[in-house]
Amino acid sequence: MMNCPRCGTEWPASAAYCPSCGTPRSEIERLFLDAARVANRAVDAGVSALDRAAVAIQPTVNKAVQAIRPAVDATAKALEPVARDVASATKEVANAVGPVAEKAVRKTKAAAVKAADATQRAARKVSARARKQ
Repeated sequence: MMNCPRCGTEWPASAAYCPSCGTPRSEIERLFLDAARVANRAVDAGVSALDRAAVAIQPTVNKAVQAIRPAVDATAKALEPVARDVASATKEVANAVGPVAEKAVRKTKAAAVKAADATQRAARKVSARARKQ
């Protein structure tokens, strides 16, 4: 919207003349408005094309998620005993080395458990996204 330079009345964006006094909109303003309309149509067409592409590739994405889901789940499950084994082995070394090693055991165990938990969370997220889509 803009105001008429002569009478101050607000003009609708598509109006070529002031609805109150009839003053014509300048040629430059008309060109800018035309360019804005063309740009908006181009953006709308681009968004529409992207939406169609997203819909078209969705089945492929779903198949890919379903294909990798068992591997992600298996990896998460496989990391659990590995984390326990690492923690246990580190504890054995700590018992032989002393209090300094005990601290290392706690940190290593925590890191290994954290890695296993993160992998499980990631697997759950992938599964949840697959179910949503």
